[in-house]
Amino acid sequence: MSKVTCSRCEEEREGLAKPPFRGEMGERIHASVCGGCWVAWMEEQKKEMNEHRLSMMNPEHQERLLQMMQSFLGLKVSS
Repeated sequence: MSKVTCSRCEEEREGLAKPPFRGEMGERIHASVCGGCWVAWMEEQKKEMNEHRLSMMNPEHQERLLQMMQSFLGLKVSS
């Protein structure tokens, strides 16, 4: 694992071993989020999904969770 300057905690820490999923967003996370903040997001994601009753089968819910993730991790939304 390489070190990254994390977009959330703004510290230089160990990054993820590999992108958490395919595509541009997975690569952005891999390049700019530390492992600790990713674990924190995974816990927050569970809470958000349960609290807001989000279903990953619903495209609107997928988009909402993506926006929550970007905000939580301090990732700027690409235009």
